[in-house]
Amino acid sequence: MTKHPVALAIALALSVPVALSGCDSTANLTEQEHIQRAKDFEDKDNLKGSIVELKNAIQKNPDSAQARLLLGQVYLKAGMGDEAEKELTRAAKLGVNSELIKPQLGEALLLMGEYKRVLDEIQPGEQTSQANRARIFQVRADA
Repeated sequence: MTKHPVALAIALALSVPVALSGCDSTANLTEQEHIQRAKDFEDKDNLKGSIVELKNAIQKNPDSAQARLLLGQVYLKAGMGDEAEKELTRAAKLGVNSELIKPQLGEALLLMGEYKRVLDEIQPGEQTSQANRARIFQVRADA
């Protein structure tokens, strides 16, 4: 009888590394693969999964404007204004056209209750598209 617990312990010890190696199956994915997985999760309304994948992409490349922008958009969709504002601002600093981000940044500020900031900071520029101009006016009206 004493041989069975030892055999069981050995079997468990040998199987744990194999089981754990499957837990990190995304470790070798590229930034773009993480971004694609994030988009797939978002398409299935799995915002948590999308956030995890975008954070993984950012770990691979902290200066990824695309991942920062998408993460800000997913945070916004999830109603997480503070986080959305931070990521959208980072995306702008990394080169994303601020005119594209303004409506989303305004929505994030609304979620945060930062109505004065919406009115002070979110205004259409000369290069703002008609669609974004309408969204900006809507955000300002909501403030």
